[in-house]
Amino acid sequence: MTKKEGGNTLSLLQFVEITTDQPDVVRELQYEWECETRDMRIDRKFQFTIDRDRPDTYLAVIEFDDFESALIHAEMPQTQRLYERIAELSGKPPRIRNFTIIHSEYNPPDKAVRVA
Repeated sequence: MTKKEGGNTLSLLQFVEITTDQPDVVRELQYEWECETRDMRIDRKFQFTIDRDRPDTYLAVIEFDDFESALIHAEMPQTQRLYERIAELSGKPPRIRNFTIIHSEYNPPDKAVRVA
């Protein structure tokens, strides 16, 4: 059952931490996954980031409507294959963490204060 706050479904952010010295290969694997799952994707947003404080550490940030969607995503054979290939590449499986968004705000770019 999906938890709700104020009548709204709580979204979920999934963080997939990857340690590798071959980020371009990881991105190629991700692109292959995107092509294989183009018509069955249930994530709302995907971002691939680099950790500025830890060399060779990358974080995929994936947004889902809810935890159930993240579970479906994780059970897809294509996703399991992707994580297995990343584990082979980096020598360990990606670390996956799930966070329910309990509060979110959006500050439009025209309202954000710029740092000089």
